[in-house]
Amino acid sequence: MTGAGAQPAAASGQALGAPIGFRGDWRSGAESRLCAPSGMVNEMRDLSDARDYYCNTPPALVLTYGISGIFVGIGLARFAYSPIIPLLIRDGWYSDYQAQLLGAWGLAGYLLGGFLAQRFARRFSPGGLSGAMGLLVLLSLLFCSFPIHFVHAAFWRTMSGVAGAVLMIAGLAAVNARLGAMGRQGLGGLVFTGVGAGALLGSIMMVFLPDASAAASSLGLTALCAAALAVNLFAGRRMRRAPKLRGVDAFPRAEARLHHALLLAIAGYALNAFGMTAHSLYVVDYVTREVGLAPRMGALIWTGFGIGAFLAPLVPLRFLRGGLVWICVAQGVAIAGVAVSNLPAVFWGATLIVGFGAPGVGMLVSAFIQRTIGPQSYIRYWALATTGFASAQAFGGFSASRLSQHWGGYQPVFLLGAGCLFAAALAMAGAARLRDRALAARDVAAG
Repeated sequence: MTGAGAQPAAASGQALGAPIGFRGDWRSGAESRLCAPSGMVNEMRDLSDARDYYCNTPPALVLTYGISGIFVGIGLARFAYSPIIPLLIRDGWYSDYQAQLLGAWGLAGYLLGGFLAQRFARRFSPGGLSGAMGLLVLLSLLFCSFPIHFVHAAFWRTMSGVAGAVLMIAGLAAVNARLGAMGRQGLGGLVFTGVGAGALLGSIMMVFLPDASAAASSLGLTALCAAALAVNLFAGRRMRRAPKLRGVDAFPRAEARLHHALLLAIAGYALNAFGMTAHSLYVVDYVTREVGLAPRMGALIWTGFGIGAFLAPLVPLRFLRGGLVWICVAQGVAIAGVAVSNLPAVFWGATLIVGFGAPGVGMLVSAFIQRTIGPQSYIRYWALATTGFASAQAFGGFSASRLSQHWGGYQPVFLLGAGCLFAAALAMAGAARLRDRALAARDVAAG
């Protein structure tokens, strides 16, 4: 059995971090022989050709591409939009239920994007794909900066969610493949700083502009999106498309026991998504409309989410044994605290913890998949995980808006979410145990 910090080779015999379609010790970066699929022999005859193909982009530019894409697709389009929901109600653009549904429609779009991401990743270069999806987010923010008909607003929020999912799945896979080929896998988690940066900048803007209208706030997000998209397009122009492997299953399935461990981890990831959705969508609306705090205080509380989400990728979570379990438990306790307390300090602390877990759990699930089956099958299971996460988010978003209307407030919804997070912790613990047993059995069989 491998140690807690080790990264076992993929079941196919491919070393973790090797470029897709190759076998061998790519991480050493030296004289090891690589075996290319037969359809690529004429295109990549030796190690230097392969290294040039995969490593033509400096690591800093790869990270710039990934961070800016997730900043646009998740940080701004998803999390920076949450503080605007009470403004939509205050300015009379939509009813409280309609404003809540706009957040849920964004999550439904994220679900749709999860189904499309693999297909788009096969057909388009990373630069072209991120540019198109970033433009979609930009148009969504722009059109939603005006009091358009609710149906039109729901459509653009859905398109924003589609773009966010594609940027998360295909963009992260492109970054991991290139950093892995360079032997710099440890840098991949920094991409998730885009989540916290978007949420933090959006909330800071609201703190310093407490009396701004919904239109002014949305236009501010649009300006931030345009700047980040320009950076992403610059970096994306140097991100070449991954090769097509003729005659090879580009995203093979893991062996049975590892497959089951991955499915259980993905189920835990979905439970985590459902559990935190109500809080991450509606906590600002809750503290301003139900608790009675000022909008500026609500935006200040939301800065906790951005700070936590920004800090999570900077912490070496992959070396924390049982990190997935403990983060889910901490999130559950935090959200339960929001439901039973009216103290602003509790709200801010809980939002900090939930924000830390938002990219933190995603990073650890991503690392769990890579350690279990390696990069060749990574996008298959990461897309499945993201789709499961998106499904739970979409269901959680619509359920939270409906249940809060039925129960007359958000508090019971938050308690329900806390229970789901505790269930997610149990699923994560079971997945880790299944994986360790499967890897131990494979080592015994190989020995």
